[in-house]
Order: sequence, then C-alpha cells, then structure tokens
Amino acid sequence: MTSATVVSYERTQSHAISKYIKSIYVSNKKTATEYFGRLLSFERFIKENYNFSVDELTLKKVFSVDIYDILSNYVFWLDSQVDNKGSKSLSSVSIKNRVVNVKNFLEYHDIPINQHKFKMRVKLPRVYIQYKESIPREMIIKI
Repeated sequence: MTSATVVSYERTQSHAISKYIKSIYVSNKKTATEYFGRLLSFERFIKENYNFSVDELTLKKVFSVDIYDILSNYVFWLDSQVDNKGSKSLSSVSIKNRVVNVKNFLEYHDIPINQHKFKMRVKLPRVYIQYKESIPREMIIKI
C-alpha cells in the first residue's frame, strides 16, 4: 500500500476493520475504499447504540449478543438517517449493500450468520426496479 492509502484507512479505531480492508485491498483497491466507508458507518452505529466496540464484538468476542438483532437495528438506523435537507440520505439499494458488507465482515471474523435466520430476522428495505422507456420517435419529432 502507498503511504497515503494507509493513512486514509487509519481513520478507524478498529483493528478488525483495518484487517478486513487490507485483505480486500490486495484484490481491488476501489472495492476496499468503498467497503471501508460502509464499515465506518457500522462502527459509528455500534459506538452510538451499544456499550462495546467493533473489536470487542469481532476480535475479542467479549460479548455474547444476538447478531441478528444488531443487524436488524443497523438496518433501522441506516433507514432513519437523513441529510441536511431532511430527506432520507440512503436508498434501499445502498442500505442493502451496507448490510451485506457488514454481514461479510462479521463472517470474515468467524461470527457465523445463518442465511435462513438472516432472511427471517433481518428485514431489508424492498428494492424497486423501475423500467425506463425511451420517448417514441414521433414524440421527439413533435417536440
């Protein structure tokens, strides 16, 4: 890694996040940068809502917690984030991507997540696919 990259990844206080990002960085630098931003929001969520750190959850495994409740609360927390204009700051796709990244991060640190239980207990916002149609040629000519 270049020295600038190392400095940017040191914004986190979590050794677990740094370790995970370094493993991702080897295969793809852009992906590592994106995942790092997503995991910083998870770290902030843990700090604001629980009495332990990400390292205590993943590396030290000091706490025995229901990981599905944490993930479910994280989805709610992400969904309730608003920007400075008062509107939702994250789309349904962004929330889903962040939760999937956190799930992969936790599994990387040997916290087992059962896919069936995850689907039953962690409800992600519905992603709506909008089909776009082009304007017909006659309409373009008319305009």
